Amino acid sequence: MGGGDNGFRQPGYVILVDPGVAVTRGREAFTLSVPVRVHAKRQRNTLEWQGGKPGGGGDFAKALVFLGYSHRF
Repeated sequence: MGGGDNGFRQPGYVILVDPGVAVTRGREAFTLSVPVRVHAKRQRNTLEWQGGKPGGGGDFAKALVFLGYSHRF
């Protein structure tokens, strides 16, 4: 969303617990979800392996907030 990445993605993975709630009223639905990080592993990329450098930089979000709204016509 902010800044460029030149097509590069940092290797790694993250495991989240994703509690959420949904409320429906007539034709409208509201949702709230708050995924929370329980484990993350950032791995060295190819340039770090080739250069013999330790992995570093970048991080994963500890928590996120997703709000949703829908209306049926």
